[in-house]
Amino acid sequence: MAVAQRQPQHHAPTIAWLGLIVGLLLYAWPSWAQVLALPAGEFIILESDQETPPRLVAGNPDLLDIPACPASTFKIILAWAALERGIIATDTRLPCRDPHLGSATRRLDLGQALLYSSNAYFQTLAPRIGRPALDTFLRESGYLPPDALRGWLGKDWSPVVKGGRLRISPRQQHVFLTRLLNDEIAVGQRSRPALLEALRWPVPRSSPQEGGPPAGAMASPADSPPAREEAWEVFGKTGAAGGAVWFIGFSRRAGRWKAVTVFCRGPVARRPAVIAAFYERFGLRWDPALLPPLP
Repeated sequence: MAVAQRQPQHHAPTIAWLGLIVGLLLYAWPSWAQVLALPAGEFIILESDQETPPRLVAGNPDLLDIPACPASTFKIILAWAALERGIIATDTRLPCRDPHLGSATRRLDLGQALLYSSNAYFQTLAPRIGRPALDTFLRESGYLPPDALRGWLGKDWSPVVKGGRLRISPRQQHVFLTRLLNDEIAVGQRSRPALLEALRWPVPRSSPQEGGPPAGAMASPADSPPAREEAWEVFGKTGAAGGAVWFIGFSRRAGRWKAVTVFCRGPVARRPAVIAAFYERFGLRWDPALLPPLP
């Protein structure tokens, strides 16, 4: 990205250089405080919408085609295959006990299982789909090329929640996501709307409009605040395993969508920064307090 640079003032070189550095950072990543929390060289962010093809908007381009563990983003495939075969509905609750959700056994529906990334839910669900049906759905979805699917899962079902032995690049993840949003995948069309709705994430409430008339003053059309812009709706799936941390998803507003893929190499501890970076692409601030309480 080309950035215009001012010549430093000779009478204040130190101040000028500091101002230049700060200016470059703000220009390249306006208000991206959370993105800057991601380690340089270890992350990539891709974006697209109905009118523009996938493009890199931040991060290291060398990561674009590096295969990585899909981690829990693979639960999108599991949920979709189960919905399409009628094994579950979005309101189907299964008993789940996940260490990362505490010691209690909880009855989660599909949206809750995706949002809180319950391994127990999908380890119960996958065998119900069955290996032949899952293999067929995976192949027909075009998630990965056929050669990449060979031997993707052994006899043990446990790793299925992280995609087994599959490896997928940020580019491949984003292409699959945009094909899903554009309804370009022949399989699973009947259950596609239910799947997308099950991927919903919470969004912060809009702040009150400011700039109205003073208290006690008579309002006039000129004093009226501008019409509130329609809020973004956010959908997606996180994943963190095998040195890969993901948030793939999209947002809708006024009938339009924008898809975003955030990938970062490193431990699961980078998950909050990855989520925050995803939300920043829609001008939203992520706060874990937005998550609804577990049942």
